Order: sequence, then C-alpha cells, then structure tokens
Amino acid sequence: MPVPFVFAAPNHTLDKWSHDQNKFIAFQLFVNILQELPLASYCQQKLYNHCLAYADNTSDCDSALNEVTTHTDQFVDWLVNGSFLSAILNSLLQQQILTNLLDIQQVIVAVNQRLSQLPSSMSSLVVYRAQLIRAHDLEHIKANTGELIAFHTFLLATENLETAREIGRQAANRGLLAVIFEIDVPVKTRIAKVDECRFIFRFGNIFRLQSIHLAPDGVWYAQLRCADSIFQSVQEQLQIQVGERLTWLTLGNYLCALNNVKEAKSYYEHLLQILPKDHEALASIYNNMGLLFTELGEKQEALKYYNLALGSIKNTSPNADQCLHLTRFKALPPPAVVELTVSCSDVYEQIAETYRRQSKPEQALEFYRKALEQTIDPVSRVQYEQKIQETLSLI
Repeated sequence: MPVPFVFAAPNHTLDKWSHDQNKFIAFQLFVNILQELPLASYCQQKLYNHCLAYADNTSDCDSALNEVTTHTDQFVDWLVNGSFLSAILNSLLQQQILTNLLDIQQVIVAVNQRLSQLPSSMSSLVVYRAQLIRAHDLEHIKANTGELIAFHTFLLATENLETAREIGRQAANRGLLAVIFEIDVPVKTRIAKVDECRFIFRFGNIFRLQSIHLAPDGVWYAQLRCADSIFQSVQEQLQIQVGERLTWLTLGNYLCALNNVKEAKSYYEHLLQILPKDHEALASIYNNMGLLFTELGEKQEALKYYNLALGSIKNTSPNADQCLHLTRFKALPPPAVVELTVSCSDVYEQIAETYRRQSKPEQALEFYRKALEQTIDPVSRVQYEQKIQETLSLI
C-alpha cells in the first residue's frame, strides 16, 4: 500500500523549512541522482539481507535475487503482478530512509531503464489508482489540498474508471478506507504503458493534489496532476545556495544545506567504499567531507580530509569511468559524466579558512599563498591576494 508523502511548498527561505519539508526534498534529490550514481558491488548482498527479513525461507531470497540479476526483461511483470520482490521493494521505499535507496539502487535503475523501453503516452490522458489508505494519511492529505504529493514507488494505474471504482467500493463495503486517485497526465510525462489499459509511473514522479472528497459510495476521490516541473523550482533554489548543480558528487552538499548532515556523511562514506582507491573523484569527495566537518566545527577532522584531498589529487588516475568495473545488473546505462575533480588551490583555500577559524593566522597565510601559487584564474588570484593581506594584518 504506497503511502502518499505530502510536501507543503515553502513560502519562506530555505533556513526556515521544516524537518518534514527537508526530508521530502532530500529523498527526492536522492531519487534524481540514482541513475548516474556509480553502482556498488556489495548491493546484491544488501538486497539479499533485506529479503531475509521478509522471507519465510532462504529459497525465496535466492529466487528473488536470481530474478533481478538474470531476468531484467521481467521487471515490469513482477512489479505489476505484486511479486515477493515487489513487496520488498515497496516496503523499503516507504520507509523514506536514504540508505535503503542505496541498497536497492541497482533494482530501481534497472526497472526505470526497462520502463523507458516500453511505449509512452503520445497524448494527455487521465488514469486512476484505487488503493487502501490509513486514517492518518487520509487526514494528512485532506489538510494539504493544493500541495505536492509523491508516492516514492513505481505507481500502477488504469485508464478504466469502472475497474478502479469496483476495487474501491469492495474495500469500502468491508469497512476499509479506500481512495481513488484520478491522475491528470500531461503530454511527455514519464509514464509507460503496460497493457491495453494499465500504465506505470517511473520512480520519482511528483503530483499536485487538486482536490479530495468523499463520494456517496463511501470511497474517497482525490484529483492529482503531474507536477514534476514545480519541484524543479525548489531544486533551483537549493542550487543557488549550494553554488553548484546537483550531481552524484554534489548530493552530499545539498543534504548538508537541508540540515541532513548525518545522511551526507553516510553518503560520502558510501562513495569512498564503492570507488577504486585511485578514482579521479576521490579528491572532490575528500574535499566535500572537509567542508562538512568544517560546518560541524570539527576542524581537525576537516584538516584530515583536506590533506587526503591533496594527496588524492597527486595520485589519481585520469580514467573517470573506473567505477564501471563493479558488478552491475543487465541493461543498465553508464552513469552520466560529471565534473570529477577539485583543484589544489580550492583545497589549499579550505585549509587556510580552517586555520583562520582556529585563530592560527600564520598557518592560514601559508596555505593562502599556496592557493595563490596554484591558480592561474585572474579572479581567484585577486581574491587570494586580498585574503593574504587580511591575514597579514592579524599577525
């Protein structure tokens, strides 16, 4: 039973967003970079462990793992028909825990890839989804008409209103809370046609809740409209604060901006675990971890990671695709190309800033000068020269 997660669009600055707003945004940003994130070889074991928590015996786990590693052409079938693996996937996604996404990243990406091969709607349409809903969730969406909603799963719907009504009314007649979501789907929406009347939304779709009411048949009816473009403005606001576009390398910076520091740290540690020891992206990751610990006030830990970044710059391989040697499921595209490197001058500047915050101007001066020596950018040179003069006045 997919849970509708509500996002009340903020009408104030980012630093005043609520915990629930930040959590919703963080999860959605995570969804947006899954396709390009390098894949971990140990995720198959993580998926197997999750299966063990739900399965009656290990044979079910073996069967589920075999399903996703060798039968990628059947992904849509087990989603549509509610297989054991589909139940596990939905259960993990409904918890809204970012590490769960990492554990099942390979499955999500592979399913999205398979859905992209199915025919999409060439015109606007209306589809319906009937499902049970908890009283708490019903009250929550009733109180948030006009806001954004995400289900954080692969959502199955039908063009046949009578089919949806029959399901909803059967549930209502048994004393259960049922809701029919009527979804207005504009042209070019990410939706795949499964059969003659059924469609499935790809993972990560966002909707606007237009209205909700209780009908005489005892079923709740909610009108939704696809609204992926509206969330884009929220991401753009974040990008202004972070100062760089969202990629798999900068996601941690976005999480920090959303006060999800613990998740950012876990994410960086995940990257360090899955990437080769001479990968070109390590310098950027170490530098970002230095920035994270600087924000936490752990200056010695920050300096440790800045120095690791410097060492990594000197020892990295120019091959940016090394992460692709790890075990992958079939039919997966390569991750998108992103900027992998950070310059020595950037790291030297961060080290200098850390020493300056520690009231150690001599050490700060040393690294500002190193930053100046390493850069040829005229704007950066002017900035470093200004900081050198400011630091000299403190000695």
